[in-house]
Amino acid sequence: MNKAEAFVEKHQLAASTYAKVVSFGRKVGLTDKMTVGISVVNEKVKFVDQRLQVSDKIMVAFTTAEKKLNDTGSTVKSSRYVIAGAAWFSGAFTKVAKAGQVVDPKTREKF
Repeated sequence: MNKAEAFVEKHQLAASTYAKVVSFGRKVGLTDKMTVGISVVNEKVKFVDQRLQVSDKIMVAFTTAEKKLNDTGSTVKSSRYVIAGAAWFSGAFTKVAKAGQVVDPKTREKF
């Protein structure tokens, strides 16, 4: 890899390649053509968006999806099964933490 980098630097391949690409771009008018092409595409996108109201439909879809997620979240939070499971997990975690506190002093005494 070092030999390849040294060869590239010695012959200035990166700089000469860049210069050739820039020169070709200027001869062909590549930058201008790309700018015009991008403008045309942007105008077409705006036209289609206005005609088909894509942006409005997407916003409605996102709003509906967000509402569904909120409703689902509320349902899950108020579910007695979820509440019971959370209470069980909390109780189990508390018991493990207490057991750890009891074991900790005994472990210190051994060492």
